[in-house]
Amino acid sequence: MLDYLITGITFGFVAGISPGPLLALVISETIKHNHKEGIKIALSPLLTDRISF
Repeated sequence: MLDYLITGITFGFVAGISPGPLLALVISETIKHNHKEGIKIALSPLLTDRISF
């Protein structure tokens, strides 16, 4: 039972820290332009994703 818990925690941690496409876009825009553009891209999901109840 403890083995499953450790495996789940390990997989969750690795999935949580692995970079995704949004992080790659944020880094790319920050390098191309400036940190303000990177922040705009990083915050864009807050405006575009709809929360449905």
